[in-house]
Amino acid sequence: VERLKGFGDVRTASIVDRIAEEEMAHVAVGVVWFERICEALERDPAQSFQEHVASHSPGGVLKGPFNYAARDAAGLQRSWYEPVAEAPPPPPEEPSG
Repeated sequence: VERLKGFGDVRTASIVDRIAEEEMAHVAVGVVWFERICEALERDPAQSFQEHVASHSPGGVLKGPFNYAARDAAGLQRSWYEPVAEAPPPPPEEPSG
């Protein structure tokens, strides 16, 4: 959003910001329901989430990068998704010389 504003595209930045807010609310509701279902089934939410990712995501992993602040604000605990997150690529090598 800030990058769009920096380019002077305030309208698009506003739209993207609104979508992000709505998505955060959507994730928060999903977390509550997922936790309720896991409680009713006497299942651990983190383990259940990871099993779901393993069986339904390409390669059994989630691809980042992740907006940790937004996920934290929505109540999506990192312990749920970090164990099934794709490892970030290694940093580029420094040229020698």
